[in-house]
Amino acid sequence: MPVQIVGVIPVTVSLHDKSAKLNLYVTNIEREPLLGRKWIQQLPIRLTESINQVHPLHNEIPNKIERLLQQYRNKLDPNSTKIKGCQARLLLKEDVRPVFLKARTVPFKLLPLVEEELQTLVQTGVLEKVKASQWATPIVPMLKRDNAPAICQREIEAILGNINGLAERFVQTLKNSL
Repeated sequence: MPVQIVGVIPVTVSLHDKSAKLNLYVTNIEREPLLGRKWIQQLPIRLTESINQVHPLHNEIPNKIERLLQQYRNKLDPNSTKIKGCQARLLLKEDVRPVFLKARTVPFKLLPLVEEELQTLVQTGVLEKVKASQWATPIVPMLKRDNAPAICQREIEAILGNINGLAERFVQTLKNSL
């Protein structure tokens, strides 16, 4: 849509200590007013200085992130997998029966690695030894690319599927990622 000039009004414009008599053009569209080239040339508006200058930005985000990393350094330790001072309470669905699935046979070759990994997980507090439990799912021992042992949990949905609330979405996400 072409802009049509409806009229021209001569006006006196002042900026800082300079005044100029300039034309104000009225158009047929309702938009934000534009500052024309003549106005910029007649008034002390230094666009070229502003355009040609480099204004350094002081971004506080990296500094804030660094402060947070320092503040919570011990909490972000990749070797630390236990949350201390926090207790979770899981609400089970009303009609739930405990799930106890039979253990899988560990390949003989992996047995020493799996035992060592389980011992490490117990020592670091990730796992806890129990004599008996109504709830259990088998582990799936695997080797990572670097031949380090990895213990996976495939049937976790059998347990988590019985928990009310957000766990149902977690189970679906977990299924999709496996």
